[in-house]
Amino acid sequence: MTVATKKNATFATQMMRQIFMDKIHCRVLVLCVVLCLLFAACSNPFSDKEIIEDPIDIYSIIKEDTSSGIDVVTLSGSNPIEVRKRISQYQIPEDSYEQKRLTFYHILDTLLVLSKQKTEDDIYAAIDSLNYMAIHYLKNLLEDKKSLYSPLKHKLLHVSVSADKVLRVYSWNENIGVAFNTHLSVYQYLTKEKVLHSVFVEQDNNPHDYDFFASNPISIYKLNTSNGKTLYLANFGGDLNANTHFKGSTILEIVNDSLSFDYHGFSPNDEYFFMPYSNDEILTFHYNYKSQVLTYKIKNAEAETSTIVYVFNGEQFELKQD
Repeated sequence: MTVATKKNATFATQMMRQIFMDKIHCRVLVLCVVLCLLFAACSNPFSDKEIIEDPIDIYSIIKEDTSSGIDVVTLSGSNPIEVRKRISQYQIPEDSYEQKRLTFYHILDTLLVLSKQKTEDDIYAAIDSLNYMAIHYLKNLLEDKKSLYSPLKHKLLHVSVSADKVLRVYSWNENIGVAFNTHLSVYQYLTKEKVLHSVFVEQDNNPHDYDFFASNPISIYKLNTSNGKTLYLANFGGDLNANTHFKGSTILEIVNDSLSFDYHGFSPNDEYFFMPYSNDEILTFHYNYKSQVLTYKIKNAEAETSTIVYVFNGEQFELKQD
């Protein structure tokens, strides 16, 4: 091959890479362009009674024609269950893991930009669309074994991994326009047969005094069990409002090919242990893997410290009495 031929080949390769990157950027750009045009050109088609003023309640739906990429429009008052069903059925156009990862990163990049432009209520519809599209792409990526040795890294993502690499949680702040943080999380896990799965669980509308599925997973530990079950301790944190926060723990169980969030891991029959704390208090927790002791310490504004200790008995965490 001559020098000129090599230069031409190199130039052609660079051009192909540029074209590919331009396509990725265009797909995400289409999201913002379609949204902006819709907001600027269309009057609100709903009556006053149907207008949803709370930006958290504004949802998005995907256009039927997705041939040009990720085309998303927004509609006020849409049924959120139907919206998320349609997003989950969106046909991802990229073929390779690397292409999907690039699009996923560009979606997160756009979310970062939008999170800093909260001047209009309508921005939350775009954020909602992108959040659930990010979930859709991430679930697909995490079911590819390439994700185990070519991990996903982005400044918006927080990743918690168990020491045995069986369970991972990818989470990010969804920025839905309230004065405190709420998170979205996608779980990745391996079965005993080494089959890779991913799962996203909707927020559960606060059946407790807090919402575990809106919290931020902080750490994960494999538990030494006496009942033969595959159990993991998951420690998490979150906000109740702008002035009150919480930290807590739960046990996740891998059962066949499913990840269960219903294990009653805290004696006598609780799924979770959690503690609220105010801005004037400091709450820390620590898990000792060898002794299987879980310790919570809270220091109040007067610098007084209280301690709660749980010990894992092979099946449940039992409260240690003084």
